[in-house]
Amino acid sequence: MNRPDWAESSQSIGMLLQGIAEEGEIYLFAHAGDQPLNIELPVAGRDDPWRVLVDTAKPLEMTPPDKAGEILHQRDYQVQSKSVLVLYKNEACPRTKRKAMALDSSGDDS
Repeated sequence: MNRPDWAESSQSIGMLLQGIAEEGEIYLFAHAGDQPLNIELPVAGRDDPWRVLVDTAKPLEMTPPDKAGEILHQRDYQVQSKSVLVLYKNEACPRTKRKAMALDSSGDDS
């Protein structure tokens, strides 16, 4: 990835959130600019592809955490103007995995 742009004119920020190995990674990118921006997706610890959880530039583009989102095999992505992108990389979204673990420990199968 490129070096961070900390200039006053910068209109975007990206954050890579990494949990423990079982939890995978989440990438959040917010773009306040007036034009679309091509970004390079981070290389995270797992080999799994990034999946789209939220892209506010696409109508109704929010995937429930327990469903697979659009799979991204490319190394870059075009973020539209004034939008937020949330990607995750894991076999299951961390929130779903924690919920499943809680159900397993309580013995409740419903």
